[in-house]
Amino acid sequence: MRKQHISKVFIILLFSTAYMLGFSHYGSLAINNIIDTENNFEANTTIGSINISNKTAVEAKDLVKQGTEKWKKDVVIEFTYKETSAIFDAGSFLFNIEKSIGQAQSGRQNLVEVSLKKTAIEEFIPSLSGKVTVASIDQNKLTSDLLASAAILDDGPLVFQLEKYLDGSEEQ
Repeated sequence: MRKQHISKVFIILLFSTAYMLGFSHYGSLAINNIIDTENNFEANTTIGSINISNKTAVEAKDLVKQGTEKWKKDVVIEFTYKETSAIFDAGSFLFNIEKSIGQAQSGRQNLVEVSLKKTAIEEFIPSLSGKVTVASIDQNKLTSDLLASAAILDDGPLVFQLEKYLDGSEEQ
């Protein structure tokens, strides 16, 4: 009887040990799958015009940084007023790449978080034409249109006709 009692205790201890070791091994794998820190963006995910599908946040950050730098270098932003025109410096755009990546929704088209240096338009308008003053331009609308084009990283030549942004106090 004693041998049968010892064998039952041995079998119970063997199964208990196997259960604990198995749970600790496979449990940690299950938790790592649940709390996966290396999440990839799903297919068809873009930020601006940059495809970040199946990329981690770090890889996406590098791609978006390269894309915004290339956009600043390559884009032509032209302002026209009647028959005069001038090229706007794309270096006046400030891209917040961290925020863009953080707010990106997987599987969707997302915009790049962008702002414009506060004095960029005020400094640029007088260089275009002496007839147009900063006060006669609807700066909010112009800034909004500039930022909308920058947020999608529109690479085509961007032409803004200042006549569309006059507030009415200037003769058209």
